[in-house]
Amino acid sequence: MECLGITAADVEDSGLSTVKAYVYSVFSAFLQSVLLSLLILNLDVNKIAVGSFLGFILWVGMDFAGAMKLRVWEDRPLRLLAIDTGVDLINLVLTGGLLAVWH
Repeated sequence: MECLGITAADVEDSGLSTVKAYVYSVFSAFLQSVLLSLLILNLDVNKIAVGSFLGFILWVGMDFAGAMKLRVWEDRPLRLLAIDTGVDLINLVLTGGLLAVWH
C-alpha cells in the first residue's frame, strides 16, 4: 500500500472486498496451473528442473512482460512490480516443478 500511496483507511473506505480479491487470486492461480499442466503434458516434461524452467519462461513471457507495460504507462515503482509479479513467479516455478514430476 505504501507503493501506491494509500492507507488502510483508504482501502476500508473504498468498500473493496478482501474475499473477492482472494477468490480472484485463487482463480487466477488455478488458470495458470491448468495452462502450465497442459504445456507440461504436451511437451512430455518429466524433470523438476525443466518444469520449473517452463514455469519461469511462462512468467517472463506472460506475467512479467504484461506487468512491465503497466509499470511504464502508469509510472508505478519497480518495487510494486516485484511484489505484484513475485507471487506468480513463485507459483509458476513451484507448480511447474511439481507437475513435471507428478504426471
